[in-house]
Amino acid sequence: MRKPIRFADRAERDVRDIARWTQERFGTQQADRYVRHIKAATRRVGEDPQGLGTRIRDELGPNKRSFHVSHVLRPARHLIVFEVRQNEILILRILHERMDVASQVAPEDDPG
Repeated sequence: MRKPIRFADRAERDVRDIARWTQERFGTQQADRYVRHIKAATRRVGEDPQGLGTRIRDELGPNKRSFHVSHVLRPARHLIVFEVRQNEILILRILHERMDVASQVAPEDDPG
């Protein structure tokens, strides 16, 4: 069942940071393209939050899951960390695949 998507403040900052890093190294066009793919991946999560490609992340807390952007664009290097809520999907973080997810997702990332 499709649910609306909401970005936590930290996830919005993650997208801006990713865009800035990509732009500095690969140019504006590539940064815009990559951000579009991240947004497409979040829409896919909203369409089927427990669907193929999502992963249960019990180590992060109840109802937490992740989805790798590479399911939408190869090669992508980022992971969407989200919480399935009753009436919405809360995007908690957008993290590089090499980051330790558990150390990057903290309770303060969840606005409630």
